[in-house]
Amino acid sequence: MNEQIPAPEFLKILEKNDKLIMLDVRSENEFDKASIPQSINIPILNNTHRKTVGLTYKMMGQSAAIQIGHELVSPIKETMVNSWRSKLQHLPEDRRFLYCWRGGLRSQMASQWLSESGFSVCRVAGGYKALRRELHNALTANFDLILLTGFTGSGKTKLLQRFSKMEQLDLEAFANHRGSAFGPVVGQEQPAQQTFENLLGLRVYTPSPLYVVEHEGRCIGKILIPQPFLEKMNQAPLVFLEKSMEERIDHIYHEYVQTPLSNKIVTIEELRDILLGQLFRIKRRLGGSHYANIEKSVLTAFQQEPTSSAHSSWIRDLLQHYYDRQYDHAITHAPSPIIFRGKEEDCAQFIQDRLQCALKNK
Repeated sequence: MNEQIPAPEFLKILEKNDKLIMLDVRSENEFDKASIPQSINIPILNNTHRKTVGLTYKMMGQSAAIQIGHELVSPIKETMVNSWRSKLQHLPEDRRFLYCWRGGLRSQMASQWLSESGFSVCRVAGGYKALRRELHNALTANFDLILLTGFTGSGKTKLLQRFSKMEQLDLEAFANHRGSAFGPVVGQEQPAQQTFENLLGLRVYTPSPLYVVEHEGRCIGKILIPQPFLEKMNQAPLVFLEKSMEERIDHIYHEYVQTPLSNKIVTIEELRDILLGQLFRIKRRLGGSHYANIEKSVLTAFQQEPTSSAHSSWIRDLLQHYYDRQYDHAITHAPSPIIFRGKEEDCAQFIQDRLQCALKNK
């Protein structure tokens, strides 16, 4: 059995099933540079194999490259087939998929070997390249955004997550970053740029008429928001979430200090050094005096038992002298107006009303 499924048809299945996985048989380097959500990489040609095949192709042509490819993978064929089967065997027969770069020889060979072992699988026609094209185009689809904004520490992400998957897009979750100088998630890396774009594209592949999105700058850590989506953000109205300074301090303490410590992701000393390193990166923007005061407060706080009150001094100074100033500038120059201000429940109700109205008018 060597069936194929068009990329658009496959994506319709994938977006509705977050339990579905598929095999990506490209090399490790190809997968690291860009992947499709919910895919698992078990290459038919690893990095070394692919380099050898590529050099053979350049020097001796396609036939020689195919021959050397077979010679390289034949000794490990049985091991690879067993690995592929182990990842897909729990799925129904009509939910087993794989792809390579362009739906060519690598995926053909993998599906043939699986078929010979009595295991059916369906190839995605056009491979990663076709899937990527579809997901990139999805970012220009006909949908609108409403931006949730507010000072740092207001709990915008918490409010965002109150809405369903079909109502919100959590860009920071997709980027694995909280969108600021202190935004890196401790112990985790950000995805590749194309992987982020593919995840976002999949979420809007069959778009809702309106999504709520957190107000972001051009970048989320190392990730750039794709231009088509950024243009939609720049045209979107803003809803301002209001929180007191004390509420914001408490929120930041729990997210940036208490949570990584209670989850045992890092030790107290490691977290202190991470925060000091992030602080150092904004030293110039803070100015020498503010930087020195905040650095001293961080060191003092980490000499005490971890509590919100122990850390409140450096968090307050950081908000007042860095984040709030940055936000004031961003909101002053925002191209769209603030259409509502309120506490969490009021903002949630206002946004929900807008979402329901958009659905009715769809």
